[in-house]
Amino acid sequence: VRPEQERSFEAYACLGRRDHACVERLLGDGRAQTAGELSILIRAQRAQHEDSLACASMRSLFERFPESTEAARYRAIHDQSCPR
Repeated sequence: VRPEQERSFEAYACLGRRDHACVERLLGDGRAQTAGELSILIRAQRAQHEDSLACASMRSLFERFPESTEAARYRAIHDQSCPR
């Protein structure tokens, strides 16, 4: 397992335990490197009601991975929840 996969697996395990602070430590502050990692981070931020952080992470997802399934999944949520 590559180190970046380890980070994703660990973050997903944190999310499963509802340990959102753990997800933030692993993937927050620009550490999320893939569309999947950004998706995990957004889920944790939304669960913590960190709306401004979640909106910023969604915008990052759209800019960095515009054609990803994760971007498509969050577009409607972003349009409804985030200020323009």
